[in-house]
Amino acid sequence: MVVTLREIAKRANVSHATVSVVLNERKHPVISELTKQKVIKVAKSLGYQPNPLARALATGRSGIISVWPPDIITPVHLSILQLIYQLAHASRYKILLHAGSFLNTATSSVELQFDHSWNGDGIIALDCPNHVTSYIKKMQDPALIAPIISLGSSVSVSTDNCSIDIAYGISLILRHFKETGKSHIAFLTSSGFNAASDKLSAAFFLGISQMGLSAEVFSTKNCARIEAYEMIKTYINEGGRFDAVLAYNSLLAVGALAALRDVNMLIPKQVSVISCDDSEELLYQYPPVTALQFPIGNICKSAWEIFQKRLDTPEGPIVEISDRPTLIVRASSAL
Repeated sequence: MVVTLREIAKRANVSHATVSVVLNERKHPVISELTKQKVIKVAKSLGYQPNPLARALATGRSGIISVWPPDIITPVHLSILQLIYQLAHASRYKILLHAGSFLNTATSSVELQFDHSWNGDGIIALDCPNHVTSYIKKMQDPALIAPIISLGSSVSVSTDNCSIDIAYGISLILRHFKETGKSHIAFLTSSGFNAASDKLSAAFFLGISQMGLSAEVFSTKNCARIEAYEMIKTYINEGGRFDAVLAYNSLLAVGALAALRDVNMLIPKQVSVISCDDSEELLYQYPPVTALQFPIGNICKSAWEIFQKRLDTPEGPIVEISDRPTLIVRASSAL
């Protein structure tokens, strides 16, 4: 049986209009907090389920937010998506995931491939600044552009953004390599995987130049463990040598680690291994893998707070927040 607003009003002994205002979360200077809580309590006791279409008409909001991730395979992106979902759910928002639009793209500059005419109440863009630029350009009329928050290690500066300072993180890794006597690094990356990998690569090449280190570059197509495994194993079997591995993400780090074990390289005495992001999987490797740990909890919370304020106040200056990763040193690089 459908519970109506009039039934809730009758049980709570208030007007139908009062119930509508409270349950549609509209602000009203006359309705007291006591009345609001009474209406909510009665609605819950009756098992009231809001009609999303009716709420959208009443509030001017759909209660839906679009999330644009660059991929759905990288562990750190999956962790961020999980946190965004939890924050959205706690605020009674639903998520519209546009992940499929970013898969199998040849370069990070490929334009949006989905219908971007409607994105709910706003957009959370994860590590895809080029897609944000494309979206803004295609919409043409500024009035039609949905509120956007860009977050990750590569962000759009044309919108509110919460960034992770990946250049700082790379500098921590390279200093650690140098301090532990490593100088020739196998850099496992991915060709055109997304804007985040592009930015990370730029920081890496600048860093090794400044620190007098050298590198061998291994570019995977799909950031898969098997690609890293085969590239590293083949290179060593053919006589190639390096004394450290830096992997773009934990998937590549695990593949490289398996290859090094198979060719009987001593870790970390002969070769150190570090991942540019952390995941639970790295803790259970042999040996456990050193990794950059991103402040994703702080970044996601800050991004959500900024985003909610932007929904209420579309106009105003761009808000920018940045945080730094931490290098968690484990047995794969600790001599």
